[in-house]
Amino acid sequence: MIGHMAGLSLWANVVFAIGIIVANVPEGLLPTVTLSLAMATQRMAKKNALVRHLPRWKHSVRPA
Repeated sequence: MIGHMAGLSLWANVVFAIGIIVANVPEGLLPTVTLSLAMATQRMAKKNALVRHLPRWKHSVRPA
C-alpha cells in the first residue's frame, strides 16, 4: 500500500482504503463521513477534549 511507504500504520491504511473504496460510490459518502466523524470523536474523547454539557448555550438560544 502507498500508506505503508508513507509511514502510516496498518490500521490507518485499512481505514483509508475502505474510505476510498466506499467514497467512490456516491451512496457510500454518508457512511464514510459518519465513520470519520465517529473516529475523530473517539480520538477527542481519549484526549478529554469533548464538551458534554453546554448549559449557557441552552439559555442563550431563543426559539424562532
